[in-house]
Amino acid sequence: MSASLRAAIIGAGSIGAQLDEPGTPKPLTHAGGYRASGFELVAIADSAQDARDRARRWDCAVYADFDEVMRLGRPDVVSVAVPTDQRAALLERALAYRPRAVIAEKPLASASAEGERITR
Repeated sequence: MSASLRAAIIGAGSIGAQLDEPGTPKPLTHAGGYRASGFELVAIADSAQDARDRARRWDCAVYADFDEVMRLGRPDVVSVAVPTDQRAALLERALAYRPRAVIAEKPLASASAEGERITR
C-alpha cells in the first residue's frame, strides 16, 4: 500500500477548518475534504489564536507560522484558505517550497498583475 499524501491548510477559518467536524460524511471544509479523501492532514496554520484553538479538533499540528508548516509538516499538498488580500503573497511563498499541488480559493489575487505573476 502506498503512503497517503500529506496535506496542510493555511487559514483555519470557516472554509479552511470551521464549517464541519472531523468524521463528517459530507465535508464543507478543506480539512474535512482532506480527511474524507484519505489524505494525511499534517498541519493547519492561522495567525489568529482563536482560529488555532478551534483547529486543534482536527488532531494535527497547528501553527501560527506559515514557514513552520512548510518546513516541519512537509506537505505534498497545500490549501491556501485566507482572505483575498493575503492570498497572492502566501501562494508565492507556498510555491517556493515546491509542493506537488497548491489549492487556492478564487480569486487568486486582488489585482490582475498579481494573479498573472503567480500563474507564471
